[in-house]
Amino acid sequence: IYDSWSILHNDSFTRFGTFAHLKWKPSIHMTINAGLRAGYFEMTDFSWLSPRIGLSYHINEKTTLNFGAGKHFQTPSLVLLSYDRNNESLRSKYSEQLIGGVEHYFSEDTRGTIETYFKTTHDKPISRSEITSDPTDRDTEYVNAGENKSYGIEFFLQKKLAKDLFGTFSYSHSRSLEKDVRQYLPEQKEYYPGLFDHKN
Repeated sequence: IYDSWSILHNDSFTRFGTFAHLKWKPSIHMTINAGLRAGYFEMTDFSWLSPRIGLSYHINEKTTLNFGAGKHFQTPSLVLLSYDRNNESLRSKYSEQLIGGVEHYFSEDTRGTIETYFKTTHDKPISRSEITSDPTDRDTEYVNAGENKSYGIEFFLQKKLAKDLFGTFSYSHSRSLEKDVRQYLPEQKEYYPGLFDHKN
């Protein structure tokens, strides 16, 4: 039997963010978009820098190669932070992403893309009870111990409205894997299928 608990807070905190963006065309075939986001969250006293870049290479008028990479931060939810005052020391989780693909216009109203991606997420807040030796543990304190990775490929075809005919078709195959952070399983698997691991 666990003790009952309630939450009653009336707090005010500052969240700050700024973003810079640069678009550059070093040649008629290439376009580069670069950005940098900075942020600060007073409640957790956490600040971050989040860079990202995108490149497009136009092979011809119909075909373009695209590439993107970035690092993105997300502050813990206010509900989670209100569970326990110790949660105010949580860091913001972050993801690192890579994406590449090709875009082709088959006609003026028909476009197709193929994209592949790889993403890792770090410092995910999880309950401290999820890393203890007792599976019945319950805890309102969270720690930055969660990690996952996902990757996949997507095919997309779009036919815009022309002569009363339009539509879209898409297919994706993906994996979403969570890192096993339990400390009491000597033969634990490093990763296991995550909540969104639908495979297709």
